[in-house]
Amino acid sequence: MLVDIYNKLLNSGIPWAKLEPIGWNKVHAVAKVLTAENADHWIEVAKTQNCPTLIETVKAYIAHAADPALTDETSKTIVNKHFKLHADQSATVEAALEKAKEASGTDVGAVALNYICLDFLGGQTLAQLLKTIDPTAIGTAIKQAFGDNKQALAAIVGAVA
Repeated sequence: MLVDIYNKLLNSGIPWAKLEPIGWNKVHAVAKVLTAENADHWIEVAKTQNCPTLIETVKAYIAHAADPALTDETSKTIVNKHFKLHADQSATVEAALEKAKEASGTDVGAVALNYICLDFLGGQTLAQLLKTIDPTAIGTAIKQAFGDNKQALAAIVGAVA
């Protein structure tokens, strides 16, 4: 594997002195996408990311490059987002990502997250939806949801009143 990387770098014309500051582990991470034309970009990305993040960035880049609809310049710019989550939030996010991976046909987390965000932006919030629904239809839906359980309905109405 290291021999393959060495041969690729040798054939690319990128001098080792240019790559040396990021080290072998990061060179290994970017070797799949590294060319003489994009070396400066990937070296800068490698300097700012740890190895696991860099590996995910490269995977996301490869996934974007494989999709002809995502070949414009903006899709080639990689931006990192970091979130701190509570355990229950993390479980929800992971479940949503897995569902989005299935729905979108990808195995790349960044692509799945983008799918979730596009779906959210294309939809309506509950408040927006309620403004467009006929009050009679809302009443019918509430009646269907609660049926004869008037106590549960009264408790909810009392909580928001």
